[in-house]
Amino acid sequence: MLPISKMQLVVFAVVLILPALQSGGFLSGTAVHLDCMDLLVECGETECLLRGGGKFKDYNPRFCTLECSGNIWPKVPNGGLQGQC
Repeated sequence: MLPISKMQLVVFAVVLILPALQSGGFLSGTAVHLDCMDLLVECGETECLLRGGGKFKDYNPRFCTLECSGNIWPKVPNGGLQGQC
């Protein structure tokens, strides 16, 4: 077996493990949402279903409402994603 110096071991660990730790993917089981539309789609589906409005269809930034397939338009909460998309 080839001897591995401590320096080689440190370089190996930094090159392979550090990027995973920095991205949070190594320790976290949660998905990273890159933009507000990802959140709107995910949360819009849940909100429309909970309110009996069917499936999420669209987001109206002018009125800060979600559009559900069952003609229900739940309002996005204050401090939510208003004006960001």
